[in-house]
Parts: sequence; structure tokens; C-alpha cells
Amino acid sequence: MSKTTLLIILGAITALILSVLAIVVLGFGYFRISDRETGTVPTPFIELITPTPTNELATTATTTATATDEGTAAATPTATLPATSAAQPTAIEVSTTTVQYVQAQTDVNIRSGPGTSYGVVGWVAGGQTAKVTGVNSATGWWRVVCPDGSTGNCWVTGSTQYTKTTNSPVGQTPPTATSTTCTNAASFVADVTVPDNSQIVANTTFVKTWRIKNNGTCTWDGRYHLVHAGGPTLSAVVETLQMPATVAPGQTVDLTLTMMAPVTPGSYQSDWKLRTPQGAFFGVGSSSAPLWVKINVISGQPSNTTISGTVYQDWNQNGVYDSGEPVVASRELWLVPGTACHVRQDAVAITSSGNDGRYTFSGTYNGSFCIGVVGNGGLDDVASVAVATGQVLNNINLRSAVPNMSISGFIWSDTCFVNETGTVVEGNCVANGSGGYRADGMIQPTETYISGVTVLLWLGSCSSDSAVAVSAVTDYSGKYVFNSLTPGTYCVYINATAPENVAPLLPGEMTFPFNGVTHQEIVLQAGASAYPVNFGWDYQLK
Repeated sequence: MSKTTLLIILGAITALILSVLAIVVLGFGYFRISDRETGTVPTPFIELITPTPTNELATTATTTATATDEGTAAATPTATLPATSAAQPTAIEVSTTTVQYVQAQTDVNIRSGPGTSYGVVGWVAGGQTAKVTGVNSATGWWRVVCPDGSTGNCWVTGSTQYTKTTNSPVGQTPPTATSTTCTNAASFVADVTVPDNSQIVANTTFVKTWRIKNNGTCTWDGRYHLVHAGGPTLSAVVETLQMPATVAPGQTVDLTLTMMAPVTPGSYQSDWKLRTPQGAFFGVGSSSAPLWVKINVISGQPSNTTISGTVYQDWNQNGVYDSGEPVVASRELWLVPGTACHVRQDAVAITSSGNDGRYTFSGTYNGSFCIGVVGNGGLDDVASVAVATGQVLNNINLRSAVPNMSISGFIWSDTCFVNETGTVVEGNCVANGSGGYRADGMIQPTETYISGVTVLLWLGSCSSDSAVAVSAVTDYSGKYVFNSLTPGTYCVYINATAPENVAPLLPGEMTFPFNGVTHQEIVLQAGASAYPVNFGWDYQLK
């Protein structure tokens, strides 16, 4: 072998050795590439029990579809460790944490365990949050609520390069096949129970129910959830509530949580939002505000709630209790829980209006209620209220039906004139029992009627001096009318000394129904009217 040939062979061997070394170095560097969740070489995690081998197939690299900022799937190459007989843990250390959410800085994989050796079960889009349920102290990975709403087998990295902690959720719609064909929106309808600032005794349970409406174009089904969105959970039995029914666009649904008031008195607010099957969050209204429960926790027993108002006849049909409109006594009123106000249900309290038309409910009421005037076929008039324990609501006025019943009559000038010597000079006079004369209290063909006299009417006995009166004024023929009355006892009364009656009546005295008696008590039966209810007045000067 010549020297030249030997040099060629040695050069070839040297080149081969250098190539092998380069491949080894590159391969070693390749398998030291970090997973996209950590940015560092994965650190070992604590194994609690004997590991078991996996059946993962060996591979050198795969192509994984991840979401881009535009919300479409894009192929991104990622490194995958080759399969070995290395064992995976069957139990994982989980510690509690005060962190409520983690937010992805970029698109981050969700894995079935706290490390990159676990399989990918989903992902968190950049800017989106995941609810934290625990932490693995050995690896710093966060256990989060899974995309299907379950808890226990979903993990994201704790590397600050890829995630950061937060106490409120932020959502953006991830790519879905239907994201361009329907939208998610909701509106608040009512606090069915526990309205804002309700008083709750410390360390006691309560049930909060919201009523919301589907204002979007997507149908809500069991894949939608109500999830905790901020503030204390108030010991809610669940922090992820599955939609209780299928809710089509335009329909309403009640969402109910059982909670417990904290042991420390004070004001508390817990926020909740809806979550789509894709993990996006949305609230109510144009601002997507959360549903909240606001309570005032007290140490003692709450004070009574008071609801009061007037039952009246709406003569001008404007829906408002106006001055001069008659009040109605002895009308039965019901306090019914809920918001279905035109459905007669079991009442939690029953009361009646007094002679002044006023009613009052007092008790430890808390939530939404209907107040109704009971009629023959249900509730004649209703009002819907939401009250917190200890709250006072006044002027919840309700209309009574306006029937076709009336009290009417005339006021006539019962004439009897005497001269200075006591001799009768005109009219129909009778002895008054004290040496003088008075009018006879009977309408005579020659007697006239008195216009412009104000007549009062109140519901109840004439002995009830606390009743609220309504008035009517006699017309040119001396007639007055009180229309639209209900069955009951009424008092018709003329106050001759009232400023408006001085000119047409004084000086003088009442002669009918009895001498000196200025009122009449009338009992109206159902469907009946009282006519004529007349008054005779002896005007003393002509």
C-alpha cells in the first residue's frame, strides 16, 4: 500500500468519526429541547406509588395542530420524547392553593399529568384562563378544570414564560366549527331569591337563584356551565354548575346554587359567568357582566321585611293612586313567592286592607314575591317586588276592581222662615220642642236644591274617624254621585263648617235624615246601589 493510499484511508476514517460525533451531539441537543409549556429541561416530579410502564409508541417528532391568534388550526412541529419502558406514576401529589385562575401567555397544552411526559388532552388559548383546582409542588404545574368540566386529570405548566396567575377569568372564543354560525349572549331577568344586599346570618346556608334569558343564537345544553368568576365562592356546593336544561334562543332558565354565609360579618360579593363548551366565558348584558350574589352577613337575627301600600279604585285608569280616588277596605291580599304573578299559588302570608285602604306584610321575607288583590277568578291586580331581609318597601299600591255600584242623592233647601216675633212667614215648619220652629225634613214641591256642596264618603262605619274620605260636589240640580263602589259599609257625611261649604250652607242646620245629624251610614250589597241618599238643610237667612 502506497503512502498516498494510506493517507486517503486515514482521512476517510477521520471524516467518518467526525460525522458520527456531530450526529451524536446534534441528537443530544435535540432531545434536550424543552417542551413548549416549560421553556426548560423538564424536572422530575414526586412519584407517590410504584410506577407502571406505558405503551407509548416510539417516535422522534410529530406535527401537532395548535391554535393561532386568528383562531384557526395551524400545524406546528413539536418534539416528542421517544417511547421507553420508563414508568408513569399512577398517583400524583396535589396541594391546595389560593390561586384561582391561570392565564395563558400563549397557546399552552393541557396534559393529563404535571409534566411533558403526559399526553395532551386539550389546550388553553393565549389570553384565556383556566380554573385552578390544585398545584403539584414538585413541578410547579397547576391542576385545572378540564375542557369537559371535570376535575382531577388536567394540568398546565407553571412556567411564568407561558402562564401567569390571576383571580378573575378572561375568555376568548377558541376555534370551533360553529363559531361563525351562532353567538352566545345572555341577559339578566330577575333575582328569584336573595336579592342584592340581603341580610344573611353568619355561617348559615342559603339558596341563590338567578333567572337569565338566552339572547344569543346558540342553544345552551349540558355542555354549558355556570362557573365561579371572582370573589369568594361563599362555600358554593359546586363551583361548576351544568346547565340544568336545554335553553333555546329567547328562552329563560333559572340557575340555582346552594351557598353558605361566611362566619365573619360584613359585605360579600361572589361573581359567576357562563362558560361555553369551548371554554369561553360570557356574562349578561352588552358588557358581559357577571352574575353576582351580594349579601350582608350579620351576627344576630335579621330584622323584619315590611311591604305596604294602598288598595284603591283607579277611576281615571292611569295605573297610579291619585289624590281623591276612593280607597277600598276589607280586600284580601296574598304574598306569593316567585315572579309568576298572574298565577294563583300558595301564599306565604295573607292580610286584608283596613278602612283606610292600607295593608302591610311584615316578616323575614327575602327574595322575589308577588303581591296580589284576591278576586273571584284569581288576582285582580298584582305587583312584583324583590326584597332583602330587613328592607322596607312602601307605596306598593294595588287597584281594586271598579264595579258598577253607586251611592247618590240630593241636598235640598228645607225651607222654614220665621219673623222676629217667632211667627212662621214661609215654608213648611214644625215645632222644634223648645218654643221655636224648624223645617219639617220633607221635600216639598216648592222647595229648591243646593248646588256646590261638598259631600264626603269613606269606606267603613261612620264611627271610624281614621278612614280616608273621597268627595263629590253637588251639581246645578243639587245631586251628588259616588260611582264604582264595591260591596261594604260606607259613611256619607257633610261637614257644614268646612271652608268650601260655608257659603252655600251657613248659617243653618241639618233637618234630614234627623235634626242636627250630618251623616248617613249605608250598607251596599253586591250588585246594588243606594239612591236616593238625601240631606235636608234649613238655611236660616234668605
